[in-house]
Amino acid sequence: MNRPSYKFKRGVIPEITKTLDVHFDGGGSTNNISIGVWCPTTGYKFGMTRISSPEKNLTTNSAEWNALICAMHYALGVVKQSDWENVRFLGDSQLIVNQASQAYKIRDEKFLPFFRETQELKRELEQCVLSVSYEWIPRKENKQADLAGHLIL
Repeated sequence: MNRPSYKFKRGVIPEITKTLDVHFDGGGSTNNISIGVWCPTTGYKFGMTRISSPEKNLTTNSAEWNALICAMHYALGVVKQSDWENVRFLGDSQLIVNQASQAYKIRDEKFLPFFRETQELKRELEQCVLSVSYEWIPRKENKQADLAGHLIL
């Protein structure tokens, strides 16, 4: 279902934009992570938890990367079936949003595979839409994605 969003500027007729917003959120502890994805435009909500052995040393950052990757897979499926022009991924982790957009360097090598996967998915998305972007939002604006990840715990 494509619901156009409208951009309003004072004194200007609103323009219709076809931007698919996909929220993502991840949380974690030593032996499990939870991820949530929410798309307000389509109503899609997804949550998952992964339990692992303590030596895997799962982190909140790895949960955030996994959530972004799930969100990107979801968006790829949506844009291949409809006529979206832009895809915007919204997350409350400044670090992950800035690393994914290449504003920050990735200093911990264990996150490079996540980054490479997001870059590959971004290239696939860019074949279907005009732009792919990442945006940091405050945690309070990302509650639906957070709830999706915690509903299954």
